Amino acid sequence: GDRTARVWASRKGDCLQILKAGSALLMCAVNDAACMMLGAGYEGAMQVWDVKSWESPAIELLGHGAEIRAACFSQYGGYVVSASNDGSLRVFDTRTGTPLGALPVQSPLYSMALVLDESRAICLVGDEKGQVTIVKIAGVVDRPPVHVGGLTDRPTEASPRRSITPYLNN
Repeated sequence: GDRTARVWASRKGDCLQILKAGSALLMCAVNDAACMMLGAGYEGAMQVWDVKSWESPAIELLGHGAEIRAACFSQYGGYVVSASNDGSLRVFDTRTGTPLGALPVQSPLYSMALVLDESRAICLVGDEKGQVTIVKIAGVVDRPPVHVGGLTDRPTEASPRRSITPYLNN
């Protein structure tokens, strides 16, 4: 691939924006609440773009050692959770790109579903063997964006410890 993400106008078919990615992309995700787009790819890197201001540089999320097969935003866009072929599930702060925790799993991960909002953080990941692991993510809470004077900011949840731990294995 050419290491780009292209944003298209669905009705007219015009290319609106070409974004530089860190690697050839395998997947993209969008968060409407925070106006962000995520691209993840072959070399274990992810980029988060602010879709309101394409001129802003992408925030890079690093930490995986292999291709990223699945990634999801939290409900309000404060966090990204990703699953990789390196057999790890990782949590990142989208404001800073800071990795907040990692959970090693026995097999490469291929799929994921996430619920991360004001009250809970639960992730389901599927591996290459067809096993599904349910993971409870502790110490991470996503809050709705606050609009102040035309600017949007996400309040931070002060937490001395952020960790991800297996909740139930099947």
